[in-house]
Amino acid sequence: MGNAPAPGNESDKSNGLTNPVETPKKHPLRVFGKGVVAFAAGVVALAALVTLAGSAIIKTIDPYRDSKEEIRFLGIDLDVEAVNGKLGTPEESHALCKVTSVCHAVKDDGLLLNVYRDDHYTVRAVFDEGTMEFYAVTLGNPEIGKFRSSMFKPHVRWLDRDLGILGERTYVKIHEKAAVDVKPATRIFLGSRESAYAEVLLAGGAGDGQGLILGWAPDGYAKLPWNLEGANALYDAQPATGEGSAPFEAADNFRVASVPNTYGVFHEDGGHTGFILRDPGNVIELLLFGNRF
Repeated sequence: MGNAPAPGNESDKSNGLTNPVETPKKHPLRVFGKGVVAFAAGVVALAALVTLAGSAIIKTIDPYRDSKEEIRFLGIDLDVEAVNGKLGTPEESHALCKVTSVCHAVKDDGLLLNVYRDDHYTVRAVFDEGTMEFYAVTLGNPEIGKFRSSMFKPHVRWLDRDLGILGERTYVKIHEKAAVDVKPATRIFLGSRESAYAEVLLAGGAGDGQGLILGWAPDGYAKLPWNLEGANALYDAQPATGEGSAPFEAADNFRVASVPNTYGVFHEDGGHTGFILRDPGNVIELLLFGNRF
């Protein structure tokens, strides 16, 4: 308003235009109201900008926030719609007993195997009549497909316990943290192009137990300790067939010096899924399923 005419010269008779000072003199409340609305709109816009900036800053500080929330969300007994809503459309979805040999004599058409992939992880999940009975989380491999990060490391959670960060503890250390006096069943697969390992730890009685799976999936992050000498010794000691587990002591050297890239949880309630996943050989087949090698 610094260029407005001096007070008293309230109109320009030569051009018929009303002096801009005249409106606030005649309608102070209206102008004040417009000012309040404009101010409020500015505050709202500024708040929105701050929110967006804050979200961007948080993602910059922790780019894995969304992935952490997705993995933390997982739990047995979730329905398939809820899991799909959180993890997105599965990359693969099949009737478990039709695409694997893990069912053996148990031919259950209600078992569904889904594979979900994110930039930072792979989740393999089995649903029984639409309810999650098993899930396994594998660290993403930056050298395969769209995976771009090896830094996302979720916590291993089992029976409401935090067993440490996946990718930072050996099998033995995670077992010690679990604090259960049960020896896991173990098995290893050594192929010409890929290898896999699984151990199954059970806790709780039949009908109310949960199983913990630790393992190595070939499409997961590979730059973790893998004791080759211990792996070969375990392979030589286990049954020649794909079923059954090796003597627990045969896995000692491998377990004490190797770090898993996968953990999983399954429902041991006497159902088909629990029966299948008691066998680490079956777990290995699931960890090999859908891999990108």
